[in-house]
Amino acid sequence: MAKQKTLKDWKRKLERCNKYYQSHGYYYNSNPKKKGGKSINCCGFAFRALYHFGVIPKECIYDYTYHGRLKGQGAATIKKKCDYIIVDMPFYKAVKLGLVKPGDIIGYKNGAHTEVYKGVCVKNGKKYFKFYNYGPKFRQTNGVAYRSMKYDRPVGCVIRIKNLDRSKKTTKPKAKAKPKATETMVRSELVKTAKSYKGAQQGSAKHKQLVNTFNKVKPDGWAMTYTAPWCACAASAWAIKTFDVYLAKEYFPLSANCGTIIEKAKKMGIWKESDAYKPKPGDWVLYDWDDSGKGDNHGSPDHVGVVEKVEGKTIYVLEGNMGAKSVVGVREIYIDGRFIRGYVVPKYAALAKRFK
Repeated sequence: MAKQKTLKDWKRKLERCNKYYQSHGYYYNSNPKKKGGKSINCCGFAFRALYHFGVIPKECIYDYTYHGRLKGQGAATIKKKCDYIIVDMPFYKAVKLGLVKPGDIIGYKNGAHTEVYKGVCVKNGKKYFKFYNYGPKFRQTNGVAYRSMKYDRPVGCVIRIKNLDRSKKTTKPKAKAKPKATETMVRSELVKTAKSYKGAQQGSAKHKQLVNTFNKVKPDGWAMTYTAPWCACAASAWAIKTFDVYLAKEYFPLSANCGTIIEKAKKMGIWKESDAYKPKPGDWVLYDWDDSGKGDNHGSPDHVGVVEKVEGKTIYVLEGNMGAKSVVGVREIYIDGRFIRGYVVPKYAALAKRFK
């Protein structure tokens, strides 16, 4: 029975290929399909290493990635032999979410460039991402590149060897794995963030912090001011601070306008048009102060908050821009009560699978 190949074996093969091309006078050639001569480029290095590692046939070594997608006549073969993962996000973020792992072949979106990710290393006392990089200056850099831990070049695709043993054999006791995030845990994280701002008044340092967080994203295309009504800004900023920009934009209807929040929520499929709905912590509640209290309200929204908890028929809501003093406070309302316009019910179960 053949021995299962490991990540260590793959890295060893990459090192041997790197040393070979460095020591045998290879030069950079931008055309991956040009045969003959001692020439190599970014994708040529990666796919030749896959060939020598016994993963793909020889005819696939002239394939390449272009603007984050695998190209070439052998692309279908490579996709069968390897895991082919579409990523579409900055590199550091993809690493954080576990979408990129050491040993992966990376195809970048903004141009025709391919690298092999080696892992995190320490150089001159600082942490860096390390790559095998066969660009035009590979001979000057010995085929290796170091990138900042905030390296944000957008990744388009990842090519990963299937069934590669990544386990690290050690005699040290294994640390207990962190429990996987659940929907309840993720909901409570948003509530925790909102509660940390309780008492913050308009014009205070904490209020300005929320506005500044919101303005880093500018989901409406314009910047909030410190004097504008800020209930929707607060709810959006809490989501951004809890889940970061990328997840917040994907799972929450970020806006400084209550009407826009409802429009976005409807498009995202997370709007609950029912005053009688029993919300859960982390849901958003929209208000209409002109509600007559008869039947379901379909008026224009005036205010928004984040549900903290529900006890019996009483809903406790964390809100920014609350009251005459314009603070973050808690309002008590009742299920199916007056002034409820409806609810935003984010897809927390799906979010939990990506939250760390």
